[in-house]
Amino acid sequence: MVLGSSSHFRRAPAQEAAPDTRVSHPILRVWMVAVPTDPALAVFSTDGANIQSAPTARAGPQGVIFTGAQIGTWEPADERRIHFTGV
Repeated sequence: MVLGSSSHFRRAPAQEAAPDTRVSHPILRVWMVAVPTDPALAVFSTDGANIQSAPTARAGPQGVIFTGAQIGTWEPADERRIHFTGV
């Protein structure tokens, strides 16, 4: 067995790494958002997670409708806008 080092792997210096623009994006907060039924809370975190609460129950055409939180991810589209996907 031969052990040694090889320089065929290139290491990127810190200044070449792409900055994570999520950590300074203005969306990072807890927001009161408008949804079709009632206001809801939305949380956008630095790791790209998004949780939006919806009212847990509301009146529907045939009785009470139970709903839950929307979970998803977000990423910066530019310094002011985002793209998010939630289920």
